[in-house]
Amino acid sequence: GAENLIAAVHWAAFGPEPSGVTDSTVVVMHGSGDDGTISINPGCAVRKNHSSRRDAFTPINQNPLASISINGGELTMTLTDSYSNLLNGDSRIANFEPTNYDCDIKIMQLIAGPHLQGDQIIHALKNGYQGVLFWGTGLGHLPLDNPGDAPENDEVQDAISQYIGGGGVAVVTTQCISGPVHLDVYSKGRDQQELGILGHGTNFTPEVSLVKLHHLLSLGLKGNEIASAWVENLVGENPSSI
Repeated sequence: GAENLIAAVHWAAFGPEPSGVTDSTVVVMHGSGDDGTISINPGCAVRKNHSSRRDAFTPINQNPLASISINGGELTMTLTDSYSNLLNGDSRIANFEPTNYDCDIKIMQLIAGPHLQGDQIIHALKNGYQGVLFWGTGLGHLPLDNPGDAPENDEVQDAISQYIGGGGVAVVTTQCISGPVHLDVYSKGRDQQELGILGHGTNFTPEVSLVKLHHLLSLGLKGNEIASAWVENLVGENPSSI
């Protein structure tokens, strides 16, 4: 705990001026199970991947920004190559005040699996949920196919169609955590896109998906506006390659 705090203050005092790409908010935590090495992780990509390890916080689909070594009271900061390259390239400024984060936005999260039911989605439609975030399987797939013995999948597909038709925003992320959402590989992913489900072409975690969707809905974006903004790299959350 003490080393994390010392490293966080050191980063705030001596780290690079934030560029607005991956570094606007950071998580400063141990980089291993031992003392002495602290990792500076991009807040828009970090995830707690273990319930108790000291190095539980790791970036997903991205690298740490830097590391800070603590040895006998001496601190040494080393930027990663990937972050150094970002600092020499893109930079951003804040476009929106935090007050644009509308606390009245309602988003339902549903997990793709045998217990996903159409009436859950209809509930979102009837009760004013502006967004539904699906945790899809693999590349971001939902159980929509009916081989003859899964009528519940027809109900899910029909409910999603009704929800989107009623003005709701449906987005899919991946339960796999690491890796992209890629809906062009298999026909089921292409069918989801035709249905109006967003998510294709993104490289960020389910948690970031939730925050990004809330942000875009808070701005009052609709339909194609959200579809366009969803695949943008607003603050470094959606790198072009992983």
